Amino acid sequence: MTTDSFKVSPSSYARHLMRMWTRAHWWLVTVPPAIALSLAITVDWKFLFVAVILVFIVIPHIMVTVYYYHALSPESAMSILPHKIAFEADALRIIYEPAEIPDNPDNMENTENRTSTQRNDDIIPRDSIKAVTTYKSDYILHLSAGKYRILVIPASVLPDGIMPAVIS
Repeated sequence: MTTDSFKVSPSSYARHLMRMWTRAHWWLVTVPPAIALSLAITVDWKFLFVAVILVFIVIPHIMVTVYYYHALSPESAMSILPHKIAFEADALRIIYEPAEIPDNPDNMENTENRTSTQRNDDIIPRDSIKAVTTYKSDYILHLSAGKYRILVIPASVLPDGIMPAVIS
């Protein structure tokens, strides 16, 4: 079985990654500001500024670092480039759509002088799929190659009942 061609928006992919990261590292987001607030109440009100700096400067920079490290990795191309997924007997084959590159970037309207590039297919063995989770209308395949290596598949491109068969 092969799905229709689809791609996941980078913002949706990043949202899934951030949700996974904050579930695993929730204490980095909540504990330091809570400690600073409790110190502001009990010791000195200047710790309130520390809490504000943590919430508005430090924690957003940590989240941006997570985004750049994970969402901009080469593995994220498995979800955000236009592709199809073929469910084979022992693996999932990700078949990428050819990308058209204009010969002259200054003249984007000219479609006659475009070259097409094809990315090689990615093959994911079934035993490297650790888990499948659902979030709203997306299936998220957690792969064993890395902690945050995921493949996002919209439920709209799959027939009913195919995802339980993927991990069994």
